[in-house]
Amino acid sequence: MKKAGTLLMTLCLCLTLCGCTGGTGAAEEKLAGRALVFEGGSCAILTEQNEVIVMADISAEGGLFDGMCTGDQISVTHGPIRETYPAQTDIYTLQILGRGSSEAIPSGSLEQLESMGWILSETFGEP
Repeated sequence: MKKAGTLLMTLCLCLTLCGCTGGTGAAEEKLAGRALVFEGGSCAILTEQNEVIVMADISAEGGLFDGMCTGDQISVTHGPIRETYPAQTDIYTLQILGRGSSEAIPSGSLEQLESMGWILSETFGEP
């Protein structure tokens, strides 16, 4: 009987912990910054702390980056940030808060990205 009680308590604890994360372990968070659109179709966000995070569109509809330009002020809902260089994350939603240009990106950030082979494009979808 004692073993059954221990097993029941363990099961309840596991269910409680899974309920805290929705069972997926992927919490959604919000992040704001400037859009970076690269040649080849990759997009990233430059956070207010000057961190570059490459974004992957995993929305159900797709096309989150359509119409986005380098330098646009954006807000995203994202999953966990993967500790790669540069960092990467999955994007669920994206909102363009204001239009901008590549001149809104600090020159030091641009030089560092270009030294790693990340060449900016003005608009998403440009060759």
